[in-house]
Amino acid sequence: MKCSQPTPFTIVVGSTGFLGRNLVKELKERNQQYLTLNRSSGFTSASEWLDFTRTNDLTSAHCVFLAAGGVGGKPSRDDYEFNRAGVVELLKDLNISGVTQFTIAGTCFEYGKAGENNDLITTSTKPLPTDPYGESKHLGFEAITRWREKVECSVRYLRLFQVTGDYESLDRVIPSAFRAALGGSDFIVRSGSNVRDFIGVSQVVKLILDEISPVQSLELRNVCSGVGISVGEIVRQIWRQTEALGELTVLSHFDPVGYLRLVGDPLTESGGIYVPSFDLRTHPQWTKSIGTPSCNAKKSQEAVQRPC
Repeated sequence: MKCSQPTPFTIVVGSTGFLGRNLVKELKERNQQYLTLNRSSGFTSASEWLDFTRTNDLTSAHCVFLAAGGVGGKPSRDDYEFNRAGVVELLKDLNISGVTQFTIAGTCFEYGKAGENNDLITTSTKPLPTDPYGESKHLGFEAITRWREKVECSVRYLRLFQVTGDYESLDRVIPSAFRAALGGSDFIVRSGSNVRDFIGVSQVVKLILDEISPVQSLELRNVCSGVGISVGEIVRQIWRQTEALGELTVLSHFDPVGYLRLVGDPLTESGGIYVPSFDLRTHPQWTKSIGTPSCNAKKSQEAVQRPC
């Protein structure tokens, strides 16, 4: 009699965030089985986790680790420690429970100031993060690297460049610019000269799921388009598309802990995985802006966005 094989499924760690919500949506569209774990609603005790692992076969699971603390801003102390050390502790628990395949989302902010000295960032570019988020994520990557050297498992670490799209936090630059434009508000871009490699979240989650396969060791890849566009220019495109009546002010103000340029090299030999540069026409707010009358009355409030 043949023994039945466990059904493959995906464990999504961080399913309530920007990336996680899009990944779960894609899994549903593919009719694939999945389990979600989150920092806010996950297992509250070791015994609860043990009860789960005793009744579930995790040997066929692939873990997509998307959880991160303080994304795009200044992480709290707890967020910083989660990025730096908490991630690897959870990976250890998952591995002990039988999971041997991991895909982990990193960030281009780990490269930090190094991006200003390289037109295109490769995986061999030495990270020089100066912001707390990028620094904590890079320290976490180093902890993951040390852990991987001691265990037998497959780890693919993807440094994602500037991901944007559906479910993105409203205080990020593109959603907040659309909101101001459609609402007739004035808008100030405080880091307009910063150049970013914008990529669409729908393409990113498809790539994550399509790339699921074992690797022999820790594999580091940059997910990027290789196309740089200034934050100021992408907001100007939104302003033109919506025929916004609010006043747009683009400043070249530079934050000392910010980064002027973060653009990846998508060539495979440079450690890149190519995804197309983000097309604003695919943004959920783009179609809403066509023929909308919401900009007819200029409002007096000023809209600002989180640094990019």
